[in-house]
Amino acid sequence: MKKIILLLSCIFVMTSMFAQTSFQELTLEKALEQAKVENKYVFVDCYTSWCGPCKKMAETVLNQPVVGDYFGEYFISIKIDIEKGEGPILKEKYGIEGIPDYLFLDGDGKLVYRFGGAMSLDKFMEGAKYAIETSHDENNVVRLAMRYEQEKNDEAFLKLYLEKLIEVGSRDSYEVFEQY
Repeated sequence: MKKIILLLSCIFVMTSMFAQTSFQELTLEKALEQAKVENKYVFVDCYTSWCGPCKKMAETVLNQPVVGDYFGEYFISIKIDIEKGEGPILKEKYGIEGIPDYLFLDGDGKLVYRFGGAMSLDKFMEGAKYAIETSHDENNVVRLAMRYEQEKNDEAFLKLYLEKLIEVGSRDSYEVFEQY
């Protein structure tokens, strides 16, 4: 009986270990190449070694089987320390201001969606699923945000952007509303 319980315990532990998010040791460039080949998106967990919320997310959310299963199906997942290696370049390119920051990129490196901070498993999965749902929409809220500075004097653009901000429940709509 003890052997059966031990065996079942080992199987449970091993299953849990394999189901967590599988972060690959790749550069962003290599991850983008692999995403194109596998017809997936790239998920980038932007962190620093000293970040408490980053560690909390790694220990309580990113290691959950539901995250591992979903991300394995849709993403090439990588972690990048924004203070080391290619991190500072990534930080500048994608305008990372706080950590943890989660980037969802297409195979060309275009930002599809992003969110950040420590959060519950449900909230994190909601964001990841929204990234997939809106990935083909050239007018998703993240892409509109990237266009804002160039098009902030275009009334039609501002109206569209404001509608998208309200749709996703963003608190960042005040500046766009004032510009409109």
